[in-house]
Amino acid sequence: MLKSIKYLFGYRILAEDGVIGKVDGFYFEDVAWTIRYLVVDTSDWFIHGRKVLISPAFFGEPDWQSETFPVLLTKEKIENSPRADVEKPIPRQYQIGLDRYYGWRAQWPAGDYFESSLSPAKESEQMDEIEINGIRYPHLRSAKEVFGYYIQASDDGAGRLDDLIVDNGNWIIRYLVADTSGELIDKMVLVPSSSVREINWSAEKVLVNLSRDLIKDSPAYDPSVPFDKEYENQLNDYYTGR
Repeated sequence: MLKSIKYLFGYRILAEDGVIGKVDGFYFEDVAWTIRYLVVDTSDWFIHGRKVLISPAFFGEPDWQSETFPVLLTKEKIENSPRADVEKPIPRQYQIGLDRYYGWRAQWPAGDYFESSLSPAKESEQMDEIEINGIRYPHLRSAKEVFGYYIQASDDGAGRLDDLIVDNGNWIIRYLVADTSGELIDKMVLVPSSSVREINWSAEKVLVNLSRDLIKDSPAYDPSVPFDKEYENQLNDYYTGR
């Protein structure tokens, strides 16, 4: 099921033995556009509350009616997890420690499993990226960080990034929500994540391999209307037919 990332903010997080917090954000990597961690604000539930990260490996099926997000972990396990500075990009060495704490193997975009097999010396390096099978992976980035980034089409500007649309079955980000107000016509449209060429973090721009007119003429997106199969098929037909 496709859902807006913003729609999930504020959902209660239900551990195996009770509520532990609420959804405060998501971290993703932009190689395969996949959510890697859920950010949970535990400040109202734990005495020493803080923000913690939980991998999709432990996500259950969200309850859309009660706006509850189950995770297959105990409150104690979450409370004792390694501390993270969620105001900054998450470095790979922290991810290695978190994966070891929870005892699972992180699956990367190429389909390979990375078992924290780096040498101790290399793990301790303050690396901006890590290379796996010839592919370089940067620090993870907060979804909140990219909201408001300028969407640069192949020939001109095309609006601002307002939201991300994720498939909660595999936690792959399928679409970027572009607010074209002031750039094209006053509407929101969806841009396939597969069309993103790169993100220029310093310039706060998302560069896409689509023309301005192609984005402008795409089917309008209304965030107040549920994302149904008919609309998804309409989008697929529009972009694959170009």
